[in-house]
Amino acid sequence: MSASIVGTWNGNVDWGCGGGTSTAGPWTFNSDGTWSYWNGGGRWVQVGDRVQWNFDNAAGLIYSASINPDAMLGIMGYITSGGSTGCFYATRQTAGAAAAEAEVRRDHDATTEAPK
Repeated sequence: MSASIVGTWNGNVDWGCGGGTSTAGPWTFNSDGTWSYWNGGGRWVQVGDRVQWNFDNAAGLIYSASINPDAMLGIMGYITSGGSTGCFYATRQTAGAAAAEAEVRRDHDATTEAPK
């Protein structure tokens, strides 16, 4: 049985896959197939241990990952010719982590290449 993506995840993105990650979460995945983060959201779909989601506020941006109970690892990119691509990972937010997450800087938009 595969792990469900439903819940809140702490995301970290690396546009260009060069080794430098930026905080891009938390991401909350709902059981109705929607997801959200501080700057928007979209729709998600999961089949087995693979999950993909899009962004309502960034046409053509797709994230795709392998998921296990506590972590996911994947790639992201714009499905347009010459669009930016990158890598990401996320860990499931555990009980008590919500207060710590409130301290995470919120100046990075996961739909852009660099922090604002």
